[in-house]
Amino acid sequence: MIRSSLRSAFALAGAIAACALLAAPSLRSFALNGGSIGIATTGNGYQRDVRIFDDAADPTANDNATPDPSHPGALGAALAVWKATRAWSSDVATAAKNFDYDWQGAAASSPANANVLGWASCGPSGPFAFTDTAVVDGWRIVMCEEWTWSDGPGMPVGTQIDIQGVATHELGHALGLGHSSVGCGNCTSSLTATMCPGLCLTGGFNGVTERDLAPDDAAGLEAIYGAIPAQKPRITGLSGSLLAGETLVVHGESFAPTVHVKFTAATGQNTGAIPGVVYDVPTTGTQLSVTIPAAARPGNVLVWEPALGLLSNAFPIAVVASPAAPPTIASISPTSVPAFAPGSLAIRGTGSGSVCRDAIEEADEVGDRP
Repeated sequence: MIRSSLRSAFALAGAIAACALLAAPSLRSFALNGGSIGIATTGNGYQRDVRIFDDAADPTANDNATPDPSHPGALGAALAVWKATRAWSSDVATAAKNFDYDWQGAAASSPANANVLGWASCGPSGPFAFTDTAVVDGWRIVMCEEWTWSDGPGMPVGTQIDIQGVATHELGHALGLGHSSVGCGNCTSSLTATMCPGLCLTGGFNGVTERDLAPDDAAGLEAIYGAIPAQKPRITGLSGSLLAGETLVVHGESFAPTVHVKFTAATGQNTGAIPGVVYDVPTTGTQLSVTIPAAARPGNVLVWEPALGLLSNAFPIAVVASPAAPPTIASISPTSVPAFAPGSLAIRGTGSGSVCRDAIEEADEVGDRP
């Protein structure tokens, strides 16, 4: 039961924080949890991937079936979580720091694995969600099943809790932020930080106000990752083909002479030769051409400059899967059959079996005609 206008909603590594109701605003009230997440392929691997294991029991967690062109391939809870990652992006005005998450789509397993958001029971008196940064190879976020969740994009109804707003807060913990301590309690103020320890429930917001960052959140982000450096690559547009296996042209600025290009690939692998990455792509500084890998899926694409440890903004891309290869007939045996006599026909080749079956069925029909 929700007993007050603010409820302690979030936990970091399992610890539930008490609600702060301090009135005086401050731009330096953020706290750090002592961590940061990297983009290397060694050690703990690429920790800026975000995946969802969508096992939410509530129908309202997945009833948004309207595609969003700026988030291709995602609907329902997945779309809400992807939007939550975008709140922290370098090309969003309210964040605008040297940090970007990488949307990797659906996960094949529960949030017990790294860099996955999913649902689990937290007990009847538990928080709305918590973030665990103690997993071996990254972080995990648990959305508590005891609550009824809403995937938006509109306001939650009744006691529903907004997935996007809660996920935005928890992703702040994953990247290294603790709770803000000053300026919390006013749910209508643009200065109220996403990282305040309480969730705004007054006015039926139920987490919606946490979708967008406040100056305090951006200040904490800068304290960990710094301001945007001059060398940080930035994607401004795409041209060429969106078909896997064909050439995509990426336009932007501050591209190093050689970069890696990383696509959404719906993979749980975050170390070594990560699926969906094309390595050592030459650039002109403002443009590069890359063959879209077969593993790529609708999602985002990023330019990764490993020598300086820099990552571009995550740019949406509606990748189209390669079509199946057309069938090729290698042989037909026998080469002729009696028109009105029963028999069999063997067609051997490569590609789609349906075309070969159609050819056999047509031959049978010819044989059956009087």
